[in-house]
Amino acid sequence: MSLLPAVASAIIAFKDRGRTATKRMFATRLAGVLQNYLRVYPDLILVPMPVRKSALKKRGFDHGRTLALAVQSQTGASVGKNLLTFAREAQDQRNLGISKRAANLANSMTARPISKPVVLIDDVITTGATLAEAKRALESSGAHVLGFITIAETMAKS
Repeated sequence: MSLLPAVASAIIAFKDRGRTATKRMFATRLAGVLQNYLRVYPDLILVPMPVRKSALKKRGFDHGRTLALAVQSQTGASVGKNLLTFAREAQDQRNLGISKRAANLANSMTARPISKPVVLIDDVITTGATLAEAKRALESSGAHVLGFITIAETMAKS
């Protein structure tokens, strides 16, 4: 059995079915990557991707923040609260191609000013549109975005 289907199933169980016990497994893997950032920037802030209001209502919890707090418990990194939010409700990205995802998210996020370096955390990177918009919003507020950590990467259809 391939690891990819197992990881995909675990992500879906966590994100869409509320099985938050899987967060520990994901956090352990992400904590190892985050340690590389923390060695150089011990005061960094971990910034979870914002969640759309409709997704929050459907899921009943903020999976990004839940994941970030699980990573915090293993690394001691600070997690920003409401540093990054949606300025407007973006369309669900699941059925959008690469160019439509970028257009959908363009100027959709806003960030509070922060003077410490930040690392973005997300569950899955598909096209990079969400991370690019988050980086734009944070940098426009004066933040220094060091990079990002994610559980998995997948390929979007064009």
